[in-house]
Amino acid sequence: MMSVWAPLALTATTGVMIAIPLAPALMEVFQRRDASPLPTRKDDGNIRNFARAFRRYIEPLRPELAACAESNSIMETRLPNGAYALLVGKAGVYDVPEDKVQTLVLFAKQCTLTENLVFTQDVYAGNVLYGGRRNAFRALLGDNDIYLAEESCVLRWLHAEGKIVVGQLSRLFGRVSSEEAIYLSPGCSFERMHAPTIFTSIGSELDLASAAPETKPLAEEARRLGRSRINGDLHLGSGEMLLGNIIVTGSIHMDERTRIFGSAKGNGDIHLRDQVEVQGSLVSTRTIHIASNCSVRGPLLAENEIIIGAGTQIGTPGSPTSVSAPRIRISRDCAVHGTLWARVEGRVEE
Repeated sequence: MMSVWAPLALTATTGVMIAIPLAPALMEVFQRRDASPLPTRKDDGNIRNFARAFRRYIEPLRPELAACAESNSIMETRLPNGAYALLVGKAGVYDVPEDKVQTLVLFAKQCTLTENLVFTQDVYAGNVLYGGRRNAFRALLGDNDIYLAEESCVLRWLHAEGKIVVGQLSRLFGRVSSEEAIYLSPGCSFERMHAPTIFTSIGSELDLASAAPETKPLAEEARRLGRSRINGDLHLGSGEMLLGNIIVTGSIHMDERTRIFGSAKGNGDIHLRDQVEVQGSLVSTRTIHIASNCSVRGPLLAENEIIIGAGTQIGTPGSPTSVSAPRIRISRDCAVHGTLWARVEGRVEE
């Protein structure tokens, strides 16, 4: 005679095996623990936020750093959380026997670093800092100018209250910001940068803004004209002028000395020849190619790549803007006012 318990045991076991994967969902139905809004970032997205947080972190060490500067000495101390910090009150060359510095370092006076130094913790410079060749920094905050020598590397972020000058073949990961200006040498790579002006030349500030013609009345008229749409490609011949905003379903080709008093968006590649001027924004769903000595006053955005020729100016000192694409290649003697953001990689052409 067959027992009734065997089928019941099989049914109960099968039911438990089915219920176990569903248990979290069933608990959520009754308890509603995840019904609240998803958490979002609490900061404002400012590129300087890491620098501001680091400044607050080292604030308790200010009195000791001032004492080291007054006594022209070097001392080791601890932060309130127990982390070690090295306070350098001496000016001149910072010469240490080891190649790797594994504590947080604060420089009170102007300092020059030797070659091949690696800082595994953050660095603060209260005065001008001159880096050595092949220096590597985790993060760097300067209250004055910062000079990075050839083949330097910054892994997380870099901020200076003065200017930042970067030597050839250096790599800048993460955020780089300056309250004055950033100068990039050929061969430098970058990700996100922000400054009143970003120059891709060393030793000369390009006064492109003062040479640009005043076109405010025409720009205002372009806004009043609204926008127009073109199905297919758009080709503007040499010296032609377009007044108004334009949306093109295909590619855009602008020959030498063409001027657009408005903004342009293309659902394809955008090609600008020499000395083209765009008073508004330039947006492409693919790639933007800009030849030499061009001017784009508004945002420059592409979904693939932006290539900027020599002598080109993006934005103006009085109206900073943004350049953004996964990949950006920029030539020498260019000036970008505002943000230069390469989401994958940016590079200054050699």
